[in-house]
Amino acid sequence: MAILDGIAPLIQIDLADGVLVEGKTYLDLEKILETVKKSQVELHFMVEDPLKYLEALQTMPGKDKVRKVSTQIVKDSPSEVLSSFLTKSKNMDLEEGLSLNPETPLTLLQPYIKNLNFIQFVAVTPGKQGGILQPETIEKITQARRLFPNTTLQVDGGIKKENIMEVLQAGVDNVVIGSGIFGERDPVSAYKEFVSIEKSYRNSANQD
Repeated sequence: MAILDGIAPLIQIDLADGVLVEGKTYLDLEKILETVKKSQVELHFMVEDPLKYLEALQTMPGKDKVRKVSTQIVKDSPSEVLSSFLTKSKNMDLEEGLSLNPETPLTLLQPYIKNLNFIQFVAVTPGKQGGILQPETIEKITQARRLFPNTTLQVDGGIKKENIMEVLQAGVDNVVIGSGIFGERDPVSAYKEFVSIEKSYRNSANQD
């Protein structure tokens, strides 16, 4: 991650507690933010109590680095937790989103859609890097683009040079890439290549 600090304008950091998803990450948010010096930060909470982290963030020295936050929505997500997370995020002047696993139906978003800046589609089994993009995610993105034309859509997981065009054509606005960059010998060059592919696609789409 540090190798792209100051090169990528926004760096997404996952926080997982091993409850909502398989696998667990380092969870000391204050120390995590200390590692980012120049880029802005997006936090993806895959934790049972995302509000705990938001409340802690308010008094952290690195809080101004954070621009976007999202939390997982699953079938049994308590509505009061999600609503409070979105309200709290908005009150902190953060862009707020909900993140869907491959199996999570779009219908779960309906009560919250008016309060969302963005929807994130996790395109792999969440919790680990290096997963394979699940094909049903493409159809879900296409459906969401029709249903929610004014909401920013982004995809996270399984993105490689071989399939990035597929998610762009499905209608995503933002692409989050992990192993497709950091699994390469030269992550900076890999990042710049992805940026070039997306820029070329956007320019071509604008001309049509």
